[in-house]
Amino acid sequence: MTVHLPNAHQTFARYFLPAVPLLAILASLYADELVYFVTRRVPPSGMECHDSHKLTSLSPAEAAYLHVVQSPERDRMVNAGVFSTAETCDDDEISKFNRLYTNKAEHAGCAVYWGFK
Repeated sequence: MTVHLPNAHQTFARYFLPAVPLLAILASLYADELVYFVTRRVPPSGMECHDSHKLTSLSPAEAAYLHVVQSPERDRMVNAGVFSTAETCDDDEISKFNRLYTNKAEHAGCAVYWGFK
């Protein structure tokens, strides 16, 4: 069976995995859904679907029950350094991660960060 991945995720597999230290990849990872697939990682609870972060009208109990990490909580986790490695192709996240991490690998408009400051 052949799996066809979008270019950004092929980029991650081909260029970023060899560039990022193995321990950084094995630790907690913030990434797009397909990156978890490419790296054969199970996403953290609540990170399975990127669009679920937009469900801001849920109560904390509902969010926990549905395994949804809402945007404010996700941002708090990112800013607190919960994720030792972060991957994104989103310009807003790239700007944020530039301030939060010491190491960065870039290719084709995407970036992987490790070494939380």
